Formats: sequence, C-alpha cells, structure tokens
Amino acid sequence: MRPFIPAGIAAGILGTLLLAAIAAGSLLAMPLFLAAPLPIAVAGFAYGSVAAGIGAITLGIAAGAFVDPATGVAAFLLVGLPVAAIIHFFGLSRTVGPDGATEWYPLGPILLRVAGIVAAGTVIGGIAIGFDAELLTTELRSDAPTWLDAAGMATDDASVVWFVDTIVNLLPVTTAGFAVVMAVANAFLGASIATGMGYTIRPRSPAWTVAVPRITAVVFVVAAIGATFAGAVGDAASAVAGAFGAALILVGLGIIHFFTQRIGARQLVLFFVYASIPLFGIPALVYAALGILDTAVPLRPQTNAAGPLTRT
Repeated sequence: MRPFIPAGIAAGILGTLLLAAIAAGSLLAMPLFLAAPLPIAVAGFAYGSVAAGIGAITLGIAAGAFVDPATGVAAFLLVGLPVAAIIHFFGLSRTVGPDGATEWYPLGPILLRVAGIVAAGTVIGGIAIGFDAELLTTELRSDAPTWLDAAGMATDDASVVWFVDTIVNLLPVTTAGFAVVMAVANAFLGASIATGMGYTIRPRSPAWTVAVPRITAVVFVVAAIGATFAGAVGDAASAVAGAFGAALILVGLGIIHFFTQRIGARQLVLFFVYASIPLFGIPALVYAALGILDTAVPLRPQTNAAGPLTRT
C-alpha cells in the first residue's frame, strides 16, 4: 500500500478524535477541537494532496459514523475539505521564463478559493443539518437562562432574548469565518511541522504579501447586503459574508504586520490587535476594511500573480 493512503486515513481518524474532544468539556477541549484539521495538514504537506483528500473524506465518514450523516457532511465540508484544498493549491506551480524558474500558485487566490469552498460548505452543511433559525431560537431561549445564570449574567427576559437572537443571527457568519481561519491556521502549522520533519515544501512567502483578488471584496459587499434579508436567503448570504469577510480580515492583519515591522513594541501591538477581534468585534470590521481597500489600492508589496498552474 502506498504510504499516502494509510497516512491520509490515520490523519482523518485522528482529526475526528480531536473534533470529538469538544464533548469532554475540559480546559483542553477547545484547543483540541481547533486542531482537528492539523493531522490532515501534516499528512498533506508530507505525503501530498491526495493524502489530504483521503484524510478529509475519512474525517467526514468517521464523524458521520460516530454522530450522524449530517454531522459527517458538515465536518467534511467545513473541517477537512478547506485544509485539503489549501494543500492542493499550495503545491501547484509552473515553469516560466527562459531559465525555467518555478512560479508557485499565489497565496491570495488560494485564500479566495478557500473562502468560496467554506461559504458553499456552510450553506450545504446548514441544509444537511437542517438549520432552522426559528426552531433554534425557541430551543436556545429555554436553555439560555441556565447558561447566563451560571456565568453570573442577567437572566431577565430582555437579556435572554438579546443573547439568543445575537447567537442565532450571527451563527452563519461566525461558522463560516471560523472555518476559514481554522483552515488557514492549521495549514500554516502543518507546513511548519512537515518542514521540521524534513519534508520539502514550496518556499515560504511573508504572510503580509498575501493579496486577494478584487472579486473577494465585491462578493463580501454583495453578501453583506444580502445578509439583511430574512429567511434562508439572508442565512446563506451571511455565510458567504462570513467566509469572505474572514479572508479580508486576514489580509488586513497582514497589512498591519507589514506596517508594524519597525515598531519597537511590535509584539505587544500585535497582541492587542489580535485580542481585539473577539473582545470587541468592531476592530474586525476595521481590519476587513483594510483588506477591501487593499484590493483597490495596494497598501504594501504583494505576491498576487495567478495563472493556470500544474503540480510539480
């Protein structure tokens, strides 16, 4: 048996076990859950994109067997497939010029494609699971008082309604955005681990050079407008806005990395930049705005060439 087959299967099973860690409820549950795509990323960078694809499929099958088929579909689409797609495009290259130089598939278009995959996966996963905003709202309103009381927060009717409505309304956005960030982060870690293990991958480019095509901003703006509609249309548009918004936020963060290179307290500045995303929310919109602006007026050196490439 070729090594990429067992490597992919093992990666998918390990990824499923990491996903299942969330049910434990311990302090390590969330970090383990977030690392679910990592085994697939390591296997992919070490043994090739076929191993990553096998890992993604195995993860979906295993999650479906352990929980239910709908969960398996969602796990494949939102956890396995995005990181497998990154690895596939990451390995594409072409020979250019008279000296036969190797040009690698640029990171910006990879990020765009991953956002598209996650957006579609979120919509399909929601259909498979049977996402019903009204039903979910009713169920959460019955459980929310217990959660709020345990957290020491107000449990009056107005607080419960606001808390639940916020969660349900933002769920498509946060699910898609979270999936994009999780795929990118685990792909980065997977590449580092594979390199440390002695496997050769493409030369690394500074993250701040990543520039997404202009269509990324266009899709985000249109989807953000569509997210104001009620019902399934609004939910689907919210998922698209979340995925493409996350891509733009990552670009915006890269821009900040570029402009803070010569600041003495750079690490402290970057710490507060990243900490502000979940704590305040509004800064994330500022970072996304930087990403949008960069698609119109490049704010720093970029690597954004694209073309039909083949795997080397």
